Amino acid sequence: MGKCTPLCEKCKWKGKVNDPKARCKHHKPALTIDPLSHVFPTTASDAKSELQRFTITNTGEGGYLRIGKISLQTDDAEQFEIYEDHASG
Repeated sequence: MGKCTPLCEKCKWKGKVNDPKARCKHHKPALTIDPLSHVFPTTASDAKSELQRFTITNTGEGGYLRIGKISLQTDDAEQFEIYEDHASG
């Protein structure tokens, strides 16, 4: 698990690692997404473009990063597919 102190000197938190009320990086996960966005090329109907990988990394010092579900958030989501999902769970 991550660091947990009786009383954090930075945020004065006196609770558990991964608690949603935690206030500083010592007590909760932080994430980066690489790339943050991607412009997909124009692709012919019924054709597929090259796969694009997005990597989600827990960069926080405390706790585990728990991802519930990966989904597409766009008006034309039916034109895309999630090829592999190694994060949801």
